[in-house]
Amino acid sequence: MSDFGKGFVYCLVNFAKHFDRVTADIMMYEQTGINKWNAYDIWINGASDHLFELELPENLPDEIKTKIRNFQNEVLDYGHGTKMMAMTEDKYREFRDRLNDICLMIDDWLGVKCEKAEWD
Repeated sequence: MSDFGKGFVYCLVNFAKHFDRVTADIMMYEQTGINKWNAYDIWINGASDHLFELELPENLPDEIKTKIRNFQNEVLDYGHGTKMMAMTEDKYREFRDRLNDICLMIDDWLGVKCEKAEWD
């Protein structure tokens, strides 16, 4: 048993589950008078835990591996590293968009016809 999950898709999905939590946290913080930016710091700290034991399939193309490792390293840096407590709304949106792009690349590699959603 792993504290935050171990695997590939499983870890990415658990990370992604945290995106919706920010909106509720911001509303809570605004009601209590706490700065909303704290919600982004708390979000990345909790979400990034799921990338600690991210394992990439050996047969995954190097281009996709590199994008995922860069994503993982930057997310962990904001969640637990040198950029901890420096999250912004823009960086939150960037991480969301990058994860979407990674998922599209994985689908393409798997041979699945995929289209980006208008209401993403």
